[in-house]
Amino acid sequence: MPDNTFEKMKLKGIRGVTAKIKRDNTGWIISEPKFSYLSKPVKHIKLISRKSQHWAEYSSMLAESRNCLYCLTEISKALTDDDSIEQLHTELFISALVRYGKCFNSSGARQITLNADFIDEGFREIHQQMFMLRNNYAAHVGSGKDSSERQINSINAYAFRAGKGIVLATDYMSPHIYRLDEFINLVKHLISKLEIKEKEYFNMVNTSEEIVNYRKK
Repeated sequence: MPDNTFEKMKLKGIRGVTAKIKRDNTGWIISEPKFSYLSKPVKHIKLISRKSQHWAEYSSMLAESRNCLYCLTEISKALTDDDSIEQLHTELFISALVRYGKCFNSSGARQITLNADFIDEGFREIHQQMFMLRNNYAAHVGSGKDSSERQINSINAYAFRAGKGIVLATDYMSPHIYRLDEFINLVKHLISKLEIKEKEYFNMVNTSEEIVNYRKK
């Protein structure tokens, strides 16, 4: 991406407000956002309180979980044996696993990390199953086995006789899309919990000293 271009940022807030940010040609952000309201530039402050940061983090996790639900919903619309559609569904499933896992993985950009206790007890088994898939297949190429030595994925080389010759082959087996309805219900549950936390911190920020002082300016 050329250095002199700006890309639009996705904003959660009042309608009519837009923001753009500048990146260098390797993707790193190299400018503060430029905000506008109804196409006119506006001044802004960056909220730096702990509550503000937590609100932003819960908001980002809510966005990830909603994107995860979108991927799963698209899969559920048309399950088929068509190879091209099946490949698309596999990629959507991988994306859903990665996005779901982002909410529970520690990151240098986040102060908050969710753990399994954030999920109600009735959803923890499917949470652990999907998180294992995320770790061993979607995000990493892990051992591909659970505690019972059952395989999740497979990366192997083979030789076999075919007619008068020897054929060499490799495989890379991806996990079948399964327990889809349970995964969808799990993500809906996560969204409902995150919506509560996001709203709680939004209300705290909206009445905080940072905002009270900013309104006086």
